[in-house]
Amino acid sequence: MIRNIVFGGCSLTWGQSLHYHSGYRDLYIPPDGIFDGNKLNHRHYQYILDNRFATKVSDYFGRKSIVRAENGGENCQIVNIVDEFTNENTDVIIIQTTAFSRCKDKSITEQIDLFLNLLKKYEKNIIIKFIHWDIPIEFLPKEILDKTIFFNDKHSFWDLLMHKDSKYSIEYSFGIPDKHFNQDGHDLIANTIIKELEPLIKKPRYE
Repeated sequence: MIRNIVFGGCSLTWGQSLHYHSGYRDLYIPPDGIFDGNKLNHRHYQYILDNRFATKVSDYFGRKSIVRAENGGENCQIVNIVDEFTNENTDVIIIQTTAFSRCKDKSITEQIDLFLNLLKKYEKNIIIKFIHWDIPIEFLPKEILDKTIFFNDKHSFWDLLMHKDSKYSIEYSFGIPDKHFNQDGHDLIANTIIKELEPLIKKPRYE
């Protein structure tokens, strides 16, 4: 059975808007930057799947990438999805936290506790790393901070994407108000995660 890496996250992990780089003739790039999933066809989705950081990381390590099929996500859902997708063939879990405000039913403390419980459940047998959208670093307990991957010395995607000189956004590439990662952004995330994981796992041998 093929080993896998589970990625839990929101639209940033899913790869929203990445297909704008495909150059297909039937490509629609909204001038207002508002993503419309109904405008995606099968090859647009396949382009996203093939080029997002989750696939690049998994391919590098000879593993299957497991990502929720639907775009978007909030912290409570991310925890449930990771718990659902993790199985006996999972070697790594990458948890991308997102805005606390999206999970309406639980407080910030309760959401952090969900991540801590997930960590306790799997960390003995599976490598777990965290990446973050916008959580302030002071909100991160030591258990999570110690497993957090930093990108260009930044602990959150917000710090990578939201400053005026960022070259990692769809907005930078296409001139529309969309702060999701462009291809350079996905490549940065993938390469950094690979560097973090390389001392920890080996490429499996399938016979």
